[in-house]
Amino acid sequence: MNRKRICSTVVGATLLIVGCEPKRWTNDQFEGTWHVEANNPNATTGATLTLTRDGKFVATSVPATFLGINDGKHMLSGTGTWSIIQLDSAYDKRMQFTFTKVEGITLQNLPWGAQLLIQGSNKTPQLFYYVGDPDDGRKVVFRRE
Repeated sequence: MNRKRICSTVVGATLLIVGCEPKRWTNDQFEGTWHVEANNPNATTGATLTLTRDGKFVATSVPATFLGINDGKHMLSGTGTWSIIQLDSAYDKRMQFTFTKVEGITLQNLPWGAQLLIQGSNKTPQLFYYVGDPDDGRKVVFRRE
């Protein structure tokens, strides 16, 4: 093998390894106010999540489906804490929300948990959840202002 081919192979392998490395999300990347993307037929566009660096959040007018409640009519607001969690795979990171106060719907057991999946780049992450079966592709995406 000639020297040029070896260099190309090493550079290509390095880019492949670096490109496949799982993202390292930090609280700083998610601080701010997140809105449901416009023209989403699965949720109201007035929903917001405001996340602070210290792991607290305020949710306003989010659909009940965000909490896994199959009730598309009710909107709720609430407060609590959030954190980034990793599931079985290093590539499957999610945001865990623990609601300690909820308005707009009666929940018997507080605290109540909900999760958003994380996708996108380090500069422009997105948070989302699926409505119903993920195979149907109906999802609600939150984007930061």
